[in-house]
Amino acid sequence: MKQYVDLITTILREGRIKTDRTGTGTISIFGHQSVYYMKDGFPLLTMKKTYPKGVFEELFWFLQGDTNIRTLNEKKVHIWDEWPYAKYKKYAESVIEPDFDIHIDDTINNCTRIMTQKEFVERIVVDDEFAKKWGDLGPVYGKQWVDWGGYESLEEVGGYHYGGSFGGATSKVEGKLENVQHKGINQIQNIIDRLKTVPDCRRLIVSAWNVPEIPQMALAPCHVLFQFITEPLTLQEREQIFIEKYKHNNMYCFMDADMSEIGMHIILDAHYNIPRFRLSLQLYQRSADTLLGIPFNVAAYSLLLHMVAQVVNMVPYKFVHSIGDAHLYLNHKNQVNEFLNRTHGVKDINIDYWSVLTNPNESHLAICGEDYGPKLPQIKLNPEIKNIFDFTIDDVELINYNPLPAIKAPVAV
Repeated sequence: MKQYVDLITTILREGRIKTDRTGTGTISIFGHQSVYYMKDGFPLLTMKKTYPKGVFEELFWFLQGDTNIRTLNEKKVHIWDEWPYAKYKKYAESVIEPDFDIHIDDTINNCTRIMTQKEFVERIVVDDEFAKKWGDLGPVYGKQWVDWGGYESLEEVGGYHYGGSFGGATSKVEGKLENVQHKGINQIQNIIDRLKTVPDCRRLIVSAWNVPEIPQMALAPCHVLFQFITEPLTLQEREQIFIEKYKHNNMYCFMDADMSEIGMHIILDAHYNIPRFRLSLQLYQRSADTLLGIPFNVAAYSLLLHMVAQVVNMVPYKFVHSIGDAHLYLNHKNQVNEFLNRTHGVKDINIDYWSVLTNPNESHLAICGEDYGPKLPQIKLNPEIKNIFDFTIDDVELINYNPLPAIKAPVAV
């Protein structure tokens, strides 16, 4: 995708070297926007393979309000493993005496040691208590999307006394103390409802930036908030949708009728349920790992756009990606060079783009090619799904995704 290549080269030409939370170091710019039109194809990067199963399963995980990596691990998706493992490792290394709830009795090497990340993940999958303690990421995206403000508390059930609140002390007077879940705001459902009833609303926003809960999160939200907006389709656009839908049924003879524009809209509404609006989504992302994260984010939110459009009977139009700090990690230099060299479509070119583009005196000499990889794929959703929370990976078909090989790079935690 040209938009993605342009972002990378802009970071190299205009960026400044900075320190960062992970200690890795970045070159970054502040403030960048890319626009992806769905008519051009589903924007899943083809210049290097992007893990579609990970993209899709993470989105469904968010929509279910899940925050534990166990669900993803059971589906062999490991994109969130580094953060809970880092927390576990830090704690396990601080324990002086062996604790076989968190340590491994390694009889082969005759030692007691902490788990490797692979062993940690395997334990998450098979051990309920271990997964509950170490696999949860805190109130990250899914919690904020569908349960904003929700919490669990200890309450007096079948008795006479409220037994406490989230984060507070509890006391028992009579009756029985039980864990009670207090449901919060389902922001996603609110969006669906308002799109169906007040599609012109300009308040169709979902936020993950819940300030009081950020300290409890394994990672503060990078994709902070997103907004949907609708625009009315013209009569000509609606007619074209009708023709495409019914072209094999010979059902568009009424198009020749001497009828007013209002009358045509009424027929398309009442008899054929042709969409009246096109739907767009804009994401504001405060921080973006450009090499590893952005291809995931673009594909995930484009899929969300398609899913929401289907359940509210609209046409997915464009995804707008607005980024605050867009950065490349300094230890991704070789991978960035390999990626940009692919724009020439041949294997015998080996330009050190990173060095040249970051040199003000030479940056004009490095011109990327115009080969942006194989054609973008198409996405097809199961048309029977009318509830946003019912989608599973079996309801998504990725058509003609033929990417170039993956480019692996380390994740900064």
